[in-house]
Amino acid sequence: MATVKEIIQASKKTDEALSKIQSDHIQAVQKSMEILNKKLIDASKILQTNGEGILVSDKVAFLQAQKLHSKIETLYATEFTDKMRQEIASLHQVRGTITTNLSDLGEAVKFTSIDDKMMQALQDSYYADFVSLSDTNKNKVVQQMYNQVIAGSHYSELVDTITNAVIGLKSVTGRPLSQYSTLHARDMVMNYHNSVMLKKGEDADFDTFLYMGTVMKSSRQFCIERVGKAYTKEQINSWTFSWAGKSGPAMTNRGGYNCRHHWQPVRSSWLTDEQKIELQEQVREALK
Repeated sequence: MATVKEIIQASKKTDEALSKIQSDHIQAVQKSMEILNKKLIDASKILQTNGEGILVSDKVAFLQAQKLHSKIETLYATEFTDKMRQEIASLHQVRGTITTNLSDLGEAVKFTSIDDKMMQALQDSYYADFVSLSDTNKNKVVQQMYNQVIAGSHYSELVDTITNAVIGLKSVTGRPLSQYSTLHARDMVMNYHNSVMLKKGEDADFDTFLYMGTVMKSSRQFCIERVGKAYTKEQINSWTFSWAGKSGPAMTNRGGYNCRHHWQPVRSSWLTDEQKIELQEQVREALK
């Protein structure tokens, strides 16, 4: 039987592990964006300009633009979607985090071929999300590239177009690919962990779930009100109302976009009403 102290320690260890995995994924995304941006700009130098840096608009220029279009397609694949597939494959680290968490609570964990298929299906869905992001951003860059060649824009405008689309310009509003990708990478880790953890919790007949994680100034009211509290699956699934940032059911998406909280499976027999109150007090005290 796990104690309140052991539950808090196991949960805190999970938070730290997930934070490290998230950080690694985000750094990889940002590095990929910087490389993609640089290679796109280098590739765009194929376009002909006059002595004043104006893009030339003639038959030769359009042939060059078509070649650049093909190169852009390749770069988005090699420097973004291929790299994201590699990052997604490394989500196996989360499996170890779950094993450690439940083992710390005295519960044995065994992953089966069914688990492997579920985890692969999750990874495939995340990859599809990144491909969608890539296609949308790539098409935007390609279209604006052709438009600027036709209009005879200054080459520097094309460079700004690429940079703004990929990593963003401070002087221009709108979200670049790097921002969307960073959000996806962060949520991917938390959602993957949550889905696999819940599956193993159900396999082990856990009947209670604690809402655990840190509280910050930016934390949503939904999360602030629930941190350290215990709920049954039925209670959690009954929350059909809307809240700030909601991106899906609380059981799978917790607080929603960019949520850093997780469900910690426990057994109701581990916690009396008094211990539940003690847990809430200790969690909130630890978060100060």
